[in-house]
Amino acid sequence: MQAQRIIFQFPLYWYQAPASLSQWQTQVLSNQFLNNSLRDKELGIVVTTGLPAKAFQAGGQVGYSLGQLMTPFQALARQAQMQFLPIFPVYQFYYLSEIEQLQLFMDYQRYLSQDFPDSLKNRSQWYLHYLQKQQNRKNATQDLIIQTFTQMTDELNSAQATLDLIKQDEDDTFE
Repeated sequence: MQAQRIIFQFPLYWYQAPASLSQWQTQVLSNQFLNNSLRDKELGIVVTTGLPAKAFQAGGQVGYSLGQLMTPFQALARQAQMQFLPIFPVYQFYYLSEIEQLQLFMDYQRYLSQDFPDSLKNRSQWYLHYLQKQQNRKNATQDLIIQTFTQMTDELNSAQATLDLIKQDEDDTFE
């Protein structure tokens, strides 16, 4: 009840969450609990599959997207007045290369703690915070990486502000 972000993580089992999660929901969730305790929190779904991503699309082996299969969780979030986060799929983890697994691990960490929406600005802030947490006190290389990353983030923010001004000027011209 104290957490702002609630994550259900499970393997896809016969196109749904495991029975143990359903049983937990039946025992814990009630209308009173949903209406009073979860409002304005975030609900995220991390789901692992034994099939590749292409199986979860029209014409694929499953024929349905993960979003379609996870509709009951979207309904739960709506009833509880929660923000439903984008689904975080993990397709065939053990078939990924080590580099792909490490990238997935970083993406997973961001999913658990980064502010949403998943924008360039929010990603940049998350990575900067992550680098600063990992920083050793006497490591010049890490200091340089953080300094460079901060500078690049500032430049991107400045470029975005300029683009916003140009877009606003164009919008004013067409009115």
